[in-house]
Amino acid sequence: MKNNMYIRYLLLFLILTPVAMADSYVVMSSTESAIEENVDLKDLKDIFLGHRVLWRNGERIFAAHIGKKSSHMIDFLNNVVSMNPRQYNKYWRRRLFSGKGHPPIELESDRKVLEYVHRTEGAIAVISSLPSKKYKGLHFFSPKKSENRLEPIED
Repeated sequence: MKNNMYIRYLLLFLILTPVAMADSYVVMSSTESAIEENVDLKDLKDIFLGHRVLWRNGERIFAAHIGKKSSHMIDFLNNVVSMNPRQYNKYWRRRLFSGKGHPPIELESDRKVLEYVHRTEGAIAVISSLPSKKYKGLHFFSPKKSENRLEPIED
């Protein structure tokens, strides 16, 4: 009888607890540079912290992402940037105040991020999932944290 109760509580806990998806975000780029340079997760961290602002070919990097309250962006910040959203905001406020850069553009939806990257050469962004519509000239990547790299997603 007691075991039955524990099993019920365990099942209820498992059902009601959201499962954190590992690598629940997608990285996309409007430039061939991201592919040619074999951008890895450390590069991505440097880009989103403003330490890296140019591709190797000299082209400026324009970073963008979905809202910081999105579970996908929280996953990205925790696993790649090693910060929570509050720490990330504080980090960028300090950098802005000291004149050391501008934060990545934050847009409210995947669609708006897709449109921004599609029209901005040199852009790289974090979105929640692959779009259903094809965007010519955009490249999509899946993070492989165990290998510290981004793997191109083929059509």
